Amino acid sequence: MRRATLAVYRALHRQARQLAKTAPVLHVREPLDTAGLGRHQWSSDTAGWRKDALRDLLPGLLESPSQGSLSGSDVQACIRNNFRLGAGMTESEEREQLLDLAFAALRVLSEQMHMAECSSTATTRDIFVEMTSMFTRKHTPETNLFLKPGDPPRYMFLYRCRIENCGTRRVRLLGRHWIIEDRAGRKVEVPKGSAGVVGCTPILKPGDCFEYYSGTDLDTSQGTMRGSFQMTFLDEANNPREDFDAEVAPFRLIGS
Repeated sequence: MRRATLAVYRALHRQARQLAKTAPVLHVREPLDTAGLGRHQWSSDTAGWRKDALRDLLPGLLESPSQGSLSGSDVQACIRNNFRLGAGMTESEEREQLLDLAFAALRVLSEQMHMAECSSTATTRDIFVEMTSMFTRKHTPETNLFLKPGDPPRYMFLYRCRIENCGTRRVRLLGRHWIIEDRAGRKVEVPKGSAGVVGCTPILKPGDCFEYYSGTDLDTSQGTMRGSFQMTFLDEANNPREDFDAEVAPFRLIGS
């Protein structure tokens, strides 16, 4: 068991060092719900959501970070602290549980790093937008009746959007604009101002966060999406006062 524990400990630190090289901060995210297409809901603020995600993904941590956004050094400190606390356990059953947790942490860290590759964040006039994508399946003429023999495969992607009002004024989401590009450079554009998202034009009060799922498909296994949401500030009677575009920073679509 000692050998296995040491191997997992080293593997976790390798992941943490790789994280430090590729991203200054790891924002912990809930995995996407594969059955979430078209779903929408109100959500908690982003800082609390990330902390809750960390607790839900690794409920057995002996010492949990105080926040859900971690630098590479924060991740390494968390690894060291948890293994140090576990070293004092005397019962073999407790040690086995800790080893199981270490394997789970290795899997979660790997998944989170992949999610970071498929995510983006942007803030425009106090409107914070976070996107995360996930590859779901590949369609071929043999598996999809809508494809003809000789047609290229279609790669299906799910994405989650979180829109948080970090300002002091109410806003309404009016429309969306998407530019979707595959690996071959082919582009599909959803025109600016296309009405709402998943049939909704939500009003976000200060502190509100609206979350929804949607999807897209590509001719190639990789691509990107970017765009904007058309928003308007509202007065006390919910009348529009000032229109603006909230940026959606480019995020990657990575298939297998």
